[in-house]
Amino acid sequence: MWISLQTVAGAITVGSLLGMVSGYLRGPVDVVLMVVNDALLAFPGILLALGLMTVLGAGRSGIVVALSIAFLPSVVRVVRGAVLSLRRREYVEASFVMGNSDLYSMWRHILPNCLPPIIILATSMFGWVLLAESALSFLGLGVPPPAPTWGNMLASGFAHISRASWLCVFPGLCISLTMLGINLIGDLLNDYLDPRTAQSSS
Repeated sequence: MWISLQTVAGAITVGSLLGMVSGYLRGPVDVVLMVVNDALLAFPGILLALGLMTVLGAGRSGIVVALSIAFLPSVVRVVRGAVLSLRRREYVEASFVMGNSDLYSMWRHILPNCLPPIIILATSMFGWVLLAESALSFLGLGVPPPAPTWGNMLASGFAHISRASWLCVFPGLCISLTMLGINLIGDLLNDYLDPRTAQSSS
């Protein structure tokens, strides 16, 4: 879970920055960033992480960097789409007319309005990162033993599954229940932060 938190924090931070710059500045910067982003999106996340792990090597820092890069393109896409709709709003144009810099306008007006989709994306991404890290650890490409990860527990218990099935059942239950809890939190945040839901309830 600590690896998942680090991965989500890194992907959200870097992806939000790149998405804001791409959506707000447009022009050649947007074209270059989107070409690189689409190239990364062409690879499935787990395969991209596997390829990066062969270069970075197994370990805590290597798997965090690999998974952060693998999940980065989706964050860039979501934030860029939000910024493209926000940069045409009247308060952003008023900030530009008042002589405020692009950096100030992005920090003061764009970023706060991008937080709801970013928070919802972060909660859903946490579950997928947790599952990806468990899969990599199960394949022997994650954090090396004796680090107590659920993927390592599944891998070590798989050889004894016929005699001691609980060695695989309990780590699998931990992964499943954690993902279920994260998805429920994401649904609650979506209902709370979605203005359409708030208007219908009121």
